[in-house]
Amino acid sequence: MPDFSKAVVQGQTDGDLFYKTKNGRDDMPGFGKKITDDEDIWLLVNYIRGLKK
Repeated sequence: MPDFSKAVVQGQTDGDLFYKTKNGRDDMPGFGKKITDDEDIWLLVNYIRGLKK
């Protein structure tokens, strides 16, 4: 599992994190079919931001 507090994650835009969470990228699967409400994905983006060290 990646460390979401690392600079490589925290340095991405909110839009990038949203897109990658919803659609996936490389080895990471998208969660758009499991998390169907975009507002819930934005809540995850905000949670990831809260992990910043």
